[in-house]
Amino acid sequence: MLEIARFLLPEAPQRVAPFSHAVRAGNFLFVTGQMPTLPGGGCGLWRAGSSRRPGR
Repeated sequence: MLEIARFLLPEAPQRVAPFSHAVRAGNFLFVTGQMPTLPGGGCGLWRAGSSRRPGR
């Protein structure tokens, strides 16, 4: 049977959805991307139609 392990990292940014930071399934490791977030839990996305764009 395939062994599946889920990882939650305490030093990573807080999750904004019920997903693991990484999942190992057999010899494969799947990692999540990081959504833009602001300190304190706010979302860093801008509103549609906004003329202000985030810098790179």
